[in-house]
Amino acid sequence: MPSHLRAALPPLVLERDGLTLPIHPWLKLYSDGILIISFQLDAEWSGLDEGDFIQEIVNLFQQYFDRVWVQEHLQRIDAEQELLSDLGSKLSIGGQRVASRKTQKLVKKIRRDGRAVLEESLGKCGRAFDISGESWVLHQIAGSEGQSDWEATIDLCRSIYVRAVASLVTVSGRTWVGRAPQAQLWQGRPSISLMRFVDQPDSKEKLLEEFGPSISRVLGRHGELEDPPALPPDLRMFGDYCFHGDRALLLWTWLRTQDQPDNVWEEDNTQGRLLENQARAEHFEYHNLRIARACATASSPKSDEDLVEAYRVLAGAEAVIHHSGQAGEITDALDYLLAAAGTRGLIASGKEQARWHLDERRYRAERKRGRVDRWLTGVFGLVGVAGFADLVVKPLLTDMYPERGEAWTGLYAFALSFAVVGLVAVLIWIINILRR
Repeated sequence: MPSHLRAALPPLVLERDGLTLPIHPWLKLYSDGILIISFQLDAEWSGLDEGDFIQEIVNLFQQYFDRVWVQEHLQRIDAEQELLSDLGSKLSIGGQRVASRKTQKLVKKIRRDGRAVLEESLGKCGRAFDISGESWVLHQIAGSEGQSDWEATIDLCRSIYVRAVASLVTVSGRTWVGRAPQAQLWQGRPSISLMRFVDQPDSKEKLLEEFGPSISRVLGRHGELEDPPALPPDLRMFGDYCFHGDRALLLWTWLRTQDQPDNVWEEDNTQGRLLENQARAEHFEYHNLRIARACATASSPKSDEDLVEAYRVLAGAEAVIHHSGQAGEITDALDYLLAAAGTRGLIASGKEQARWHLDERRYRAERKRGRVDRWLTGVFGLVGVAGFADLVVKPLLTDMYPERGEAWTGLYAFALSFAVVGLVAVLIWIINILRR
């Protein structure tokens, strides 16, 4: 694993119909350019049935909220990146780009009006929230104040955080309009830790027997499945919790012994176990993104360096997966999850695409080198003909026809030498054709 940097980003708050959900974003930046931003929700409910839990919490990204509160500084960074983008390329009629002096004026007006709305919204006093014992002053999304029909999902927050963070960690060679930092983006999957629930068993056998269908519905993110599919294999070898995962979800289901308290936060190792679950999820997402990025680069490489790096990643993917952890449980879990997500099946095709692009670049380089070699052959051939004419043919013609002038003798010598060398070259070319 490469070296990495972990940081806690400013929280955000989602509100809807009296429901307030504080979200804690986390950042993990690896030295090879992969950045993982996760949004963590720590909450507890009483009397929440299975269907509502799946609909409201598991599928939180599908829910719309009336008010979204984000830190002012992050909103400003995101807005500046949007205003720096090439808005003119987004103006079109029937899919055809419109470019004229009027569109340039319209783009300037859009930027001017957007900046005015931003300054007006963020110039107001924010709202103080007490989140995890700390006071945070957050602002509503710029331009959404007082709009009764405004609503948004958590995807809006994800866009704000990703663009703001990417602008700080992505190298950009230019800063003028249309040169905002670019990054490849992938959306991950929820990672859920069920720490306490009604009739929570103390053994895996009881858990799978009594709650197997419920776990399957949570994994499928569908609360109305009457006949849920069979559970995938448990990826945890020990008896402290169950770990299930597939393409849609990573789920940790904890067990509870009789001596454990009702409030899970009263246990000393709760935070450590949560960090363990988060680290396992990030471990999988890192390798998943690493392979996905290499496959995307192999399909449409922007430079030779990117192509070579993508081929190196894909060629060594199997070995990296095999040596991804010191524990066999971690390696086996990663291998299964990559196959379940479909990423492992992309390695072979990704390598073929990278190899094809490498062969194409090699062919183009050889063609270019061949053209250069032909030009060099012609130049050195003329030099050789001139030397042959000056050293051999010209003295011979001077002795045979002394009455001819110096210039005519040299011209005749060069023409005769060119004819002789050309005849020899044609004979060699014909012999090579006949030998094929």
